[in-house]
Amino acid sequence: MDGSCSTNFEALHSLLQAPSKSFVTTLFNDAFTCKNEGWTTDRRLRIQMDLGLRKEEDVSEVFSTIVWLIRRTVYDSKTAEEISKEFPPDFHPDLRVMLTKILISRQIAWREEAIKSQVSLPRLVEFNWRVDNTETSDSVHVGESQIEPSTFIHFTMEGEPKSTQEVPPLQEVTIELDKAALSTMVSTLNKIQDALNSTAGNAEDV
Repeated sequence: MDGSCSTNFEALHSLLQAPSKSFVTTLFNDAFTCKNEGWTTDRRLRIQMDLGLRKEEDVSEVFSTIVWLIRRTVYDSKTAEEISKEFPPDFHPDLRVMLTKILISRQIAWREEAIKSQVSLPRLVEFNWRVDNTETSDSVHVGESQIEPSTFIHFTMEGEPKSTQEVPPLQEVTIELDKAALSTMVSTLNKIQDALNSTAGNAEDV
């Protein structure tokens, strides 16, 4: 399957039939972009023709090995010398040099793209609060209600963009806290603050 992480360096020798180095560079960029879902059927068929491969399965071998090399390069922060050693000893020397140069030249850009594509938590933009009286039911006297003060806290948060070109959407959330819940929340926040201060103090002592 295209999404496999298996390696077949022999399959990469088909890149010697590529029309140009820029074609191979584009192939690696496409493999990085499609590393999770794999190349489309049309893309695989075009690559099969361009590289003169006999079977579509051969394209999958090329893809999985390229993705394996990319992951070793990006996530393990390999140097050029270390990447070169990932290839088998009998691998074509000129092809080894070319692929190592491509991997190194794209390493920083791929790492940045990988970081951008990670799922991030919503970011707090601002918040405000107000105290208001709310009507609560009285469980002791059926049909009767009481007026109790409650705190309403309104959060504005920056959501996760669908792409790097999109401005992150804003999300509005309002929560209601009675006196007991607010007291628990304040106590918990104080404990969090103490933990942060303790962590910061330990870091300064290092």
